[in-house]
Amino acid sequence: ALCQEGLGKEVIDTFSNPNVLANDPMRLNINQTDEEDAPGAAPADSYQHDALILSRLYDLTAEEIAYNRELGDKKAPLTQPKTVGWFLPGFDVIYAGLNNIFSFAEYLANQGVKTHFYILRGDQGVELEKQLVIAQYPGLKDAKFVAITSEKPNVTALDIGICTQWASAYPLAKLRNVGRKCYFIQDCEPNFYPQGSISALVELTYKLNFFAIANTQGLLDMYTNRFGGRGVLLKSLVDIGKWHPREDRDYKPVKPYKVFFYARPNMPRNAFELGIAGLLKLKEQLGENVQIMTAGAPWD
Repeated sequence: ALCQEGLGKEVIDTFSNPNVLANDPMRLNINQTDEEDAPGAAPADSYQHDALILSRLYDLTAEEIAYNRELGDKKAPLTQPKTVGWFLPGFDVIYAGLNNIFSFAEYLANQGVKTHFYILRGDQGVELEKQLVIAQYPGLKDAKFVAITSEKPNVTALDIGICTQWASAYPLAKLRNVGRKCYFIQDCEPNFYPQGSISALVELTYKLNFFAIANTQGLLDMYTNRFGGRGVLLKSLVDIGKWHPREDRDYKPVKPYKVFFYARPNMPRNAFELGIAGLLKLKEQLGENVQIMTAGAPWD
């Protein structure tokens, strides 16, 4: 019930800038280069470069994994939590997934739950994140914002700890002063990477037995059926009907037909190469009868 009441703000997704955050592990260096004549190209070893760094950065011992699985088996409800800690990646703009998180966090704060935000920033400050959040969610003005690292998070005792993007699950998993651990799941993140070491790092976080807060039934089913976890469904209250054509308008396409392609070559999960292959075939068949427009991230 707390989850369902916690979301209530309609927001605009600004997650369209490829430079939102360069050091976010969700945004690898794949298909990125400094060469001016090839903005969509990438070094052949870019994935290996990132995989080497992430595989050393994110790690758990067998004892830590066992502890979290045992903690997740607790069935007694936590009826009156007094403190909650959110574990987040660094950010320079509040995009859609973060709006869901901060809307729920603000709701909990308004119920008197003391709120902390632990942000993976290392030695960098988190003043920017604090300003962005408070400007849009004034109910979080009393929340604490703390920069942490994945290896040795310095975190106060918490009734509830909630991670979100997979990298933020690792510092939460290392803690033993958190009463309940939750996973705010908004994507099937193993699919964000080619199958390999990085996707395996992501899958491990789904096997830690955190209690899931999933924003679609499909994600909840994935977590419970594939990974044996438990959780609840948290439906966003954003009206997605606004993103569909109006029913009272009869649209008849005319030549040249217009096709829009959301191009993100720097994000492997968007399968940029499949889109290009399909558009090439479309252009070969329709020629001047089709006009193709793209937006998203820079590419040549």
